[in-house]
Amino acid sequence: MTNQYLQAFMDDIDRITVVCDTPQVDILEISLSCDVMITLVSQTSTSYTYQTNLPLPLDTPIFAIVNGEKIPVLFRHIARLPLFDDYFYYDGILGYTYTPEQTEFKLWAPGATQVYLLLDDVPYEMINQERGVYTYTFLGNCLHQTYMYGIYRHTDYHEVVDPYTKAVTVNGERGVIVTVPTASKLPLPPVDVPIIYEMHVRDMSSHIDSGIQHKGMFLGLTEHNTHTSHLQKTGIDYMTSLGVTHVQMMPMADYSAQSVDETQPWRSYNWGYDPLHFNVPEGSYSTNPYDPMTRILECQAFIDKCHQEGLRVIMDVVYNHVYHIKEHSFEKIVPFYFFRRDEYGVLTDGTGVGNDFASERKMARKYIVDSVSYWAQTYQIDGFRFDLMGMLDIQTMQDVSRRLKAINPHIIILGEGWDMGTLPTPQKAMQANAHLISDIAFFNDKFRDNVKSFVSGQLGFEGIIFNQILGTAPYTHMKQMVQYVEVHDNYTLWDYLTLHNTSENDTIRLKRHRLATSMVLLTFGIPFLHAGQEFMRTKSGIENSYCSPDIINQMDWDRAFVYQDNIEYVTSLVHFRKEHPFFATTDFDTIKEMVKVIKSDEQIIAYCVKDLFIIHSANFYGKDLYLPHGTYTLLISSESISVRKWIVGSKGITVPPLSTLVLKKER
Repeated sequence: MTNQYLQAFMDDIDRITVVCDTPQVDILEISLSCDVMITLVSQTSTSYTYQTNLPLPLDTPIFAIVNGEKIPVLFRHIARLPLFDDYFYYDGILGYTYTPEQTEFKLWAPGATQVYLLLDDVPYEMINQERGVYTYTFLGNCLHQTYMYGIYRHTDYHEVVDPYTKAVTVNGERGVIVTVPTASKLPLPPVDVPIIYEMHVRDMSSHIDSGIQHKGMFLGLTEHNTHTSHLQKTGIDYMTSLGVTHVQMMPMADYSAQSVDETQPWRSYNWGYDPLHFNVPEGSYSTNPYDPMTRILECQAFIDKCHQEGLRVIMDVVYNHVYHIKEHSFEKIVPFYFFRRDEYGVLTDGTGVGNDFASERKMARKYIVDSVSYWAQTYQIDGFRFDLMGMLDIQTMQDVSRRLKAINPHIIILGEGWDMGTLPTPQKAMQANAHLISDIAFFNDKFRDNVKSFVSGQLGFEGIIFNQILGTAPYTHMKQMVQYVEVHDNYTLWDYLTLHNTSENDTIRLKRHRLATSMVLLTFGIPFLHAGQEFMRTKSGIENSYCSPDIINQMDWDRAFVYQDNIEYVTSLVHFRKEHPFFATTDFDTIKEMVKVIKSDEQIIAYCVKDLFIIHSANFYGKDLYLPHGTYTLLISSESISVRKWIVGSKGITVPPLSTLVLKKER
């Protein structure tokens, strides 16, 4: 036998496995370099498992001597056991701490036998100080120098980018030493009635007639007085004109160059759910991806501009997986630790992209908490939306919330609480466990699905929707319920209605679309709009446009001009919501006492709150509805945004087909 055919792994504190690439004859002789005795307990044609009589040392390299050949013993399944966390968990600062006089570097790399800091390619041997943390203090000023880590696990060698790096070279190939200024923070008041508007950096400006100079870039969203040739507002002026309180940015942390090459960003498009460096802004959104500071300063400039305009920024974060596990620093630094595997050591795939980040492990959890804290403190992010949050564990999300609320008590945390992956159900940060993380909001897909069915003409959804309007388990209060009908993935609402109501013309489809958006903005909870929903955004029937070209994903400002009346209608709903503080009520019991049901059947959902009557009708022909006799002011009508008096007699009113009405009873 030769070494190339054998590998030895420590799979538990008292267990060694020797693996052969091809079937071998029985191993006749084996011993370990440490003072323990071993006993063969099981074998297959390609593996041999041995029990030791004493615990194996975790902080000293071990070798197996197999038939006279010296084989290094590497960490494998043991890296997934609680005892590994107990032994190696480190609660200090990782990454680099820079001053002009010296810079301290720290890397958590248990199992490494030697680690080098490569500063502008010059190697400096690091010292293993405690709990698997390697350190080196460089004396002198190393600002703007590149750095990598060279990691040996016996003869195995990898060069990696620091997972904690704050800056990178183009396409994230190397870390860079920088000082990141703290973004300015205007004292924006807390929002009792948040209204979220989801957008993509590139989508907002890439249209040829957007009037925005820095198309597809952070700076494009700092430009004022931008408009199309038809004088349609675009960019940040357009967003502020809607009256929304928060803009939710689809991933703007650095993602894989295989999705978008920063040197040629316009050759391809991607939403950005392919994470690479979690603490660095994406370079394709900067004017100069070759300069490590440009993306940082321009990202901060965008956030600062939003704050100046009264807009708060929510960051879409993707901690549930990485793009390419075999090439990622996490896997190269501590193999078998940062990603979930099944009992056979095979990577799990709950995310559907080939790997699941093991948030339940202490150093993985620490990384997520450290990362969001960095963004909140340094970039003054006002909220975080967790992609596939159900893949993460509850304790991680509790720690995230605790740390973020200490930084900003008014910060918003929301996520996709789908039941996914291989974590035990009681540990998942999913909807069914919402009561365990009550200060985190969840996308309410039941509201989404039932409202879409209701407005498209399907029967029997009135009662279900009404329960979602009033608040219902598994949530504990209304601020846990993100109410929406459209988001970046799946069909846009317009495309959904086109697919499901194929025989109808655009006039009817517009009524159905406007009805659904009205229901989002006139319910309790946190309303959520997808950018362009207010002008019937279409992606030409493409359900998942994550890598479709700009012509599919861009904000079509010509379409906004055509549907200007609908934009005005949605804006009126936004302002109406902000003017009526009862929408901020969070307690379910209080809401149920406040709301009186008028009708919840026959494709009508009608209820009153104090002196306001809110009516949604998906009936195609119009429907009579009894209201108390008196004089009403029509405040909102999906038929017209004009306000007018309405006298209601003893027979009530006829609700127009496919419409929303809001009336205020005067007497």
